[in-house]
Amino acid sequence: MKNKTELIILTGFLGSGKSTLLKRLLKEEQQKGRRIAVIMNEVGKVSVDSATIPEKTPIREMLNGCICCSIQGDLTVQIKGLLEQYELDTIYIEATGVAHPLEIMNACTHPQLIGTSYLKSVITTVHAKQWFEKKMSIKMRKLMNEQIRFADLVIINHTDRVDSSTIREVEAGIKHINENAHVYDTSFASIQLPSNELDKQKSHLTNEEAEFDAHIHHSLHIRTVTLPILSAMERVAFTNWLCQKDQLYRAKGFIQLHETPGMFLFNLSYGDVAFERLKKVRQQQPILVLIGERLDREMIESELSRMYV
Repeated sequence: MKNKTELIILTGFLGSGKSTLLKRLLKEEQQKGRRIAVIMNEVGKVSVDSATIPEKTPIREMLNGCICCSIQGDLTVQIKGLLEQYELDTIYIEATGVAHPLEIMNACTHPQLIGTSYLKSVITTVHAKQWFEKKMSIKMRKLMNEQIRFADLVIINHTDRVDSSTIREVEAGIKHINENAHVYDTSFASIQLPSNELDKQKSHLTNEEAEFDAHIHHSLHIRTVTLPILSAMERVAFTNWLCQKDQLYRAKGFIQLHETPGMFLFNLSYGDVAFERLKKVRQQQPILVLIGERLDREMIESELSRMYV
């Protein structure tokens, strides 16, 4: 009898390290010879993180909407399509950073999927410094709490940016929200998760608790701005510009740098900017994706044009 395909959901606020964790998990799965597929969700019109997915890995991109509400029904369809087209051990579902896990879990347990797959685990990543400093709106903090509350595993990431006492305080805060979750501390999402701890916990939420408004992000004023980058950039000037923008939670894209030839994947996460040279360019064009509150597209376009080399 064919084994059911595992469904693993990755959640976590913008910039907490979901894509880095996914990349590491996929590498481990490849080394074990397991058959894996990926579903990636972006609130914008362009997928950047899919460029890091290993070649020949089946991937579905769900763009320009959030899988926990506006395109939730499509998630079940995408899962069903992958199961019909491939023999898979696991499907990883990476949600956008403003997604609530509950509706994604509902989509993964749709009657159409019974008999072919099962929800194995919900993993949530937390940016240690971001959680500790709480420099965000009340609604944002509430969303982060909900992502933790529905998790089986919580990975406290970027611990290299805080001291040990801060880590202990973050751990205590997370345990206060979800005492049943397994909690791990790490940097750069460098962690090897024991397979037995990936198993979904029995729900510890009452029906009343589970009725939280899973569409909270409708009122968050989150906006995505996607723009082409028309010329090579100076690395320092571009980095400084990104880091000085207020209410910018996440930035990513593809860029050519004036100092170094080639195409780079760049990521901004809570004040840190990283550049990674792409070994294989899958016809990517230079592009910038910004995610934040009350972003002014015209102002961004004007500022960007002044930095072209």
